[in-house]
Formats: sequence, C-alpha cells, structure tokens
Amino acid sequence: MNSAFLHAASSLLVLAACVFANAGEAHASDRNSAPREVFALIIGETAPSEEGSLPLRFADDDAFATYALMVQLAKRDHVILLTNADKETRAVYPDIVTSSPTRAAIQEAADDLNRKMKTASSRGILPVFYFFYTGHGNVKNNEGYVTITDGRFSRTDLMGMLNASSAAVNHVIIDACKSYFMVQSRGKTTRRPLSATLPLDEDDLPRRTGFFLSTSSDADSHEWEVFQGGIFSHEMRSALRGAADLDENSSITYEEAAAFINRANASIPAVRFRPRFFLRPPDDAPADTAVLSDLQNAAGTRLRLGSGSPQHQFIEDGHGIRLLDIHPAPGKTVTVLVPESRPLFIRFPERRAEISVPGGDVVDIRNLNESPLPVATRGAEHEAFSRLFALPFDESAVTDYRLWQASENPFLDTDRATRATAWRRGLGVGGAVLLAVGGAMTGVALAARASIDGSSSGVTIQNMHERIHAANISAVSFYATGGAALLSCLIWTLSEKHRRRHQQPSLPSNVDATSGMPGFVPGPSGAVMGGQF
Repeated sequence: MNSAFLHAASSLLVLAACVFANAGEAHASDRNSAPREVFALIIGETAPSEEGSLPLRFADDDAFATYALMVQLAKRDHVILLTNADKETRAVYPDIVTSSPTRAAIQEAADDLNRKMKTASSRGILPVFYFFYTGHGNVKNNEGYVTITDGRFSRTDLMGMLNASSAAVNHVIIDACKSYFMVQSRGKTTRRPLSATLPLDEDDLPRRTGFFLSTSSDADSHEWEVFQGGIFSHEMRSALRGAADLDENSSITYEEAAAFINRANASIPAVRFRPRFFLRPPDDAPADTAVLSDLQNAAGTRLRLGSGSPQHQFIEDGHGIRLLDIHPAPGKTVTVLVPESRPLFIRFPERRAEISVPGGDVVDIRNLNESPLPVATRGAEHEAFSRLFALPFDESAVTDYRLWQASENPFLDTDRATRATAWRRGLGVGGAVLLAVGGAMTGVALAARASIDGSSSGVTIQNMHERIHAANISAVSFYATGGAALLSCLIWTLSEKHRRRHQQPSLPSNVDATSGMPGFVPGPSGAVMGGQF
C-alpha cells in the first residue's frame, strides 16, 4: 500500500514538473515571438571626472553618432539624447534636439521612456531598452560613477534606473574609464578578474539586464581623432550596424559583438593602446544566443559589402563622420545598416581608394568603381590605431574568442590572488625572521660556551651546559621552522610562475606573437577589453 502510494505521488510530481516545464517553454516561446520596440537613453559628457583631469574631445560626437544609429532601430520619440554639444558637433547635427545630462534630465528621460514602454507592453509588445553612456568614469568611496553635467551618476543611480525599468530586457553599454565599477559593487581600486561573469555577490543586478563595458578593473578607455570618438564606442556601433553579423541573420549576439571587437583590436602590438572590454548577457543567457541588436525591422539602406580578397574598409558620410569599420573575410558578403542620407563613401585605407554609394534600399557595392584617395596623417598613436581591423572577421574570430573564454587571466590580480600573494610573502618574511632568531640563539650558545674556562666551578659549568643545550634546541627549532617557511615560499612562487606560464594559451595564428597579449581576455560567458576616459 505504501509502495503504491509513493509510486502514485512520484508520478504526479513528474507530471507536474512536465506541465510547468512546458508552460515555461511556451511562455519563453511567446516572448521570443512577440513584436519588439526599441527605446534608448543616450548620454555623452565631455567634462572631467575630477579636478585635474582633462575633458574629453569626442564624447558628444559619440553620443550624436549613437543617436543617429538608434533612430534607425527605433521610433525617433523613443530615443532621448542628453549631451552638451560643442560648436563643431552642433554644426554637423543642427536638427537634433538635446539637453544637458543633469540628474534631473536623466530622471525625466527615464520616466518618459518608462511610460512609453508600459504603453507598449499593454499592446502586447516587448520593449527593449538601451542605455548608452560615453564620458569620464571613476571610483569614489568604493563606488563607481560616471560624470554628468551637475556631478556624478553612480552605480546606485544606475541600478535604481534599471530596477525601475519597464523594459522586458535592458542593454547597458558604457564607454568610460573604470566602467567595470558601474556594475561591480565593491569599487575597490584593486584589480579584478577578467571573467565575463560578475562576482556572485552582485545580487542587486537586474537579471533582465545585459552589460557591455569598455573596461574591466581600473583600466582606461581610448579616444582616437580619426574616429572622432572613443575606440570602443565606434567598434560597438560598427557591430550594432551589422559588421558583426557573422551568420548573416540580421541579428547580432553578445558573442558576435565580442568576437568582432576582439578581432578588431587583436593586431595592435602595444598593450597600452589595446582596448579591453567586459560583457555579461541578460538573464545569464549564453553569449552566443543573447541578442544585442536586431536589424530586421531597422530603417535605412542595407549595404552589401565583400569581395574575393579580404580588406579593411570603412564607411564615411559627407561630413567626414565614420559610421563603421569592417574587414570581411575572403569571399564573405556582409550586409550593414547605413543611413538613407547621401553622400556616403566606402573607403579602403590600404589602397587609399573610395567608392561613392548610390541611393536605394539595398545597395551592392561589389561592382561599383573606385576612385583614388589622398594620404592621411601620421603619428605614433595613429600608427598604433591604424592596425585596428587589420584582421578579417570570420568564423575563426569566434573560435579565438572561445579559446580565450577557457583561459585564466594572466596579468590582472583577483582579490584571492592578492591575498595569496600576501600569504606567500608573509611566509618568506616570516621564514627569514625565524632563521635570524635561530642565528641569535646560536650566538647565545657560543657566548655561553666561550664563558667557560679553567677557573669555572662545576656548578657554573653545569648551568652553562644547560643553557647551551637549551639555546641549541631553540636554534634548531627556529632553523627548521624558518627553513620550511622559506622553502614553502620558494616552491609556491615557482609553482605559481609555472602555472601562469603553462596556462597561458598560445596566441591565435593570425595575431602577431610580438604583441604579447591579444586585444582582450574573455571569461566563461563573455569578455574583457584600455586609455583615457
């Protein structure tokens, strides 16, 4: 009877589990098939993060360029731009309405977008929210922040905005120095691991939010005059416009974007110029399935690029604004999203040539004629960044990315590694101190032995022998303990060096071995990519 009852109960539990699983799958299927609308808040701030630091040159340009992209992915009234444009930038974008990124303006923008996202949800539409920030970042009182016009926008502020978001999914893209600490709650200046997953104690992160950050740990971000913007921001816009669409399905995943940015930077030999980045997909989803950008319903021209031979090329508008860079693999055709406005030019730096892009909804440029292009400027930084996009983007880029996923970061210390280093050094110092004390005890024994002479009484000699014996016993103990500590320290140090050397994967075949490290070092489900934000 009991056996029959248990069997029936277990059957009911299995049935219930199947029902709930099927319901969950159906719900997920409904979410995936539901129509989506994009909403975006874009902030660009050139002001320095602290007294003595320099303002940025192109954060406002980055903000406008990102706005121009997002209004192709969303309705214009679903995208809000907050930045202080300089005279030159305002002249390029005279018709775009914006205001200063103050705390009040950010809150007002977030409230406005939340109302619109709630309305979209009531119509059965899944709202997708993007938060872009370009500017200075830093850490204060153990908390990360980015600069806004009237002060700081902190990690607490960001988490509050995301937790209040009415979106089905949020994407946070930040290009700022120390941007990692806008996600990592413990804003310590000690270096953190380059794992793509955040520490487990980050329990206040909204699960429906994905993060793509220009730096990990206390690293910096780069601007480059040729891009008229941040390196990471430009590479991210290139990826979002379709340059990272490796499988040509008009959908860019977190992994495709990460592999694209990694490959773009992989050939820069100087570590100080090589950007590093960090990502975490929403809902802890696999990076190869989490969608970062969907171009299927985007407005604008679809431009088909590619040829028989791989070559770096970029697209520029009539104002000289660089929309995207790309390096298609041999025989690979890539479709990217560009504005409908003309003129547009495709340029080939290696050949110093360009193609004028004609109008149309879909334009295939492979049979168009080229024109010669004059030479460009030179300089150390220019030479370094000119190596960006030197390698073609193909399936091997994802393979390289995944190889680095399994690797352990060899140059950034984790908190655990820092503590281990302290213990190892403590063993060394302690061992040296113990040996010194042992030497002192040996000196005591020798001094006692030297005090015995022919005039010493038997009692004195006996006492001295006992003292010598005790000193020798103590000396041996200190020598043994100190020697063991020093030996342990030596073995620990050598084994750590051996482990780091042999766990360091070989560079991909298409990366110059003299460059030391590749452009970024990803972790289990994402990645990490450095100067001057």
